[in-house]
Amino acid sequence: MKEYKETQKFNSPLVWFIVGIAVIGGIVALYFPAGQKEELTLIPKLFIISALITLILMFLYGYLKTSIDESGIKIEMRMLFRFGRNILWDDIQSIKVDKYRPILEFGGWGYRIGWKGVAYNCSGNDGLIIILKNGRKVVVGTQKPDELKKFLVENGKN
Repeated sequence: MKEYKETQKFNSPLVWFIVGIAVIGGIVALYFPAGQKEELTLIPKLFIISALITLILMFLYGYLKTSIDESGIKIEMRMLFRFGRNILWDDIQSIKVDKYRPILEFGGWGYRIGWKGVAYNCSGNDGLIIILKNGRKVVVGTQKPDELKKFLVENGKN
């Protein structure tokens, strides 16, 4: 079996629009604190600035790496820190590439735990949908659904 690899970044205009709104909200909170006539003290200002910088860096340097080989599927995601998961072929009941609804099913993009299972995604609505033998669902976003589907078919995994 050959190896399939895909690396994604958080480069969706919608994600950056939401981050932009959060940054604007933080800047407004710095200069116009709600219900206060006085300016914020140093500690709250530093907290807001740190949160904004963290948010921007999290999405700027965040990524999702997916690799599939003869042992299984390796998922690596980095937001504030790096984490991931290895899924062995023996633990998989079914697998397919299909469309899903990240906002409705999982509450957005990133690492998400929702009522529909666990999702690792950066943008878009195409994903590798994995049903484990224990009944749990794992969705891994992809920007190359046709290439991934072809890889799975060629290797007898779909």
